[in-house]
Amino acid sequence: MVSLDIVAHGITEYAANLVYSYESGALNESFSDVFGESIEFYAQGSNDWLMGDAIGAGGSGGALRSMSNPNVYSQPDTYLGNSWYTGSGTNDNGDAYIVTQIGMDAAAAVAYRNLNVYLSSSSQYDDVREGAIQAAIDLYGAGSTEEIAVTNAWYAVGVGDAYDDGVITLTECSATIASFPYSESFESGDGWNQVSGDDGDWVNDASGTLS
Repeated sequence: MVSLDIVAHGITEYAANLVYSYESGALNESFSDVFGESIEFYAQGSNDWLMGDAIGAGGSGGALRSMSNPNVYSQPDTYLGNSWYTGSGTNDNGDAYIVTQIGMDAAAAVAYRNLNVYLSSSSQYDDVREGAIQAAIDLYGAGSTEEIAVTNAWYAVGVGDAYDDGVITLTECSATIASFPYSESFESGDGWNQVSGDDGDWVNDASGTLS
C-alpha cells in the first residue's frame, strides 16, 4: 500500500541521501514529508498535513505524524523543545516569531534546491538552515520575502536567529561642544597672538594677517 504523502523518500534518497540516523535521519523524514505534502497538494489541491493517514500507517487507522501540530503524535516541533504554533506566537525557547507564508511552489523549490545542491548525507540542522537560506537567495534574491520567511521559519523552530537585514538605524541626537577661551599667546617668537574673543582667530603682529 502507498499514499501520496509518503511516496517522496525516493527524492530524498537520490538527492542528499541523508543518513538515517540522529539529526540527518530526522531531516530525511522531514524532507520526505515536505515533498510528500507537495505531491498531495498538486494531486488533490489541498493538504491535510497528516502523514500516512490514508493507509493507517500510524496504526489503528491513524497517521504517523502531523506537520501542522506534531505534538498530537508526541513529536517535537521546536528544536530541543516541546510545542509551538504555526504563523506567529512564542516557541518553547520563549522567542516570539512571525513567519510570512510564501506558498507551496516557493517552499517546495527552496526545499528541493537545498536538498539537491547544499546538503550531504551527514548534514545537521544548522547545515540545513544555512542551505535553505542560501537556496532562497539563489532563487528569489537577497532580502527577498522568501529569504526572510525561510530565515524566520527556522528561528520559529529554534534553529538560528531571526532575519536581520543588517541596516543600522541611527537615532538623531544633539550634543553641546564645550568652548574653551584662549588666555595666552604663543611664546615661540613667531609673533602670533589671539585677536580677541574665543573664536580661535589669531593674527601675526608683523603682518596683521588672520590665520
